[in-house]
Amino acid sequence: NFGFDLCTRRITDARMEGIDLGTLRFLGNGSEPVLASTITRFIDRFAPYGFTRDKILTGYGLAENVVLATTTTPGYAPRVDWISTQSMQDERLARPVASDASGASSFVSCGQPIEGHELQIVDDHGKALPDRSIGEVVLRSQTVFSGYHNRPDLTIDALRDGWLYTGDLGYVSEGELYITAR
Repeated sequence: NFGFDLCTRRITDARMEGIDLGTLRFLGNGSEPVLASTITRFIDRFAPYGFTRDKILTGYGLAENVVLATTTTPGYAPRVDWISTQSMQDERLARPVASDASGASSFVSCGQPIEGHELQIVDDHGKALPDRSIGEVVLRSQTVFSGYHNRPDLTIDALRDGWLYTGDLGYVSEGELYITAR
């Protein structure tokens, strides 16, 4: 997200002269929280050069899972979910609201788990939560690391019953992951 934001602020029209971004297949955004406002600014800034919203691929990854865990589908614009900030804070629920509603917060979809990956949102006791409940993101895959080097204390906290407890908070809606805090 930082790189996308930097491009909107630093790349001048003069530097873009003669460049056709319409030939891009996609640009990925997923190493940190993806912000809807940044995506909008990026699209607005580079639309005159052929860039379209469906060229942005968003995802969720972390080093402990050898990077990528979820991603959106190429050729489709990532969904933006508007939820009640009050419900998020008070009830740990992602209640949908209109984008112009008072107290609305936006979250960008990080897509669905990639092949061979399982994802759950769990409560403080490790119990799986239903859709739109906010909790800790946990992953299971063959690419999850085996532990922190010389840090069994950290490994015990992160790996439980075959699941990687990421420490990140989020929710799932319609099969797609939304990160609310890292």
